[in-house]
Amino acid sequence: PLRRQRQMCIRDSYFTTLKSKNVDWWDTISDQEKEAINIGMQQLENGEGIPHEEVKQKVDKLLGRK
Repeated sequence: PLRRQRQMCIRDSYFTTLKSKNVDWWDTISDQEKEAINIGMQQLENGEGIPHEEVKQKVDKLLGRK
């Protein structure tokens, strides 16, 4: 509980600082994260993506919601 509050406070402070400095979030992530995003974007451009509704249906089924 207290630890969670501290983590949330740190996170909120981090994002407030980013917003106040007008920093692009892309500049704050690691090269590995950027590469993963770029790979995902390329996959979408190649038609290799899965539609959002299909993913939702699969997740609902896995979680026993439908």
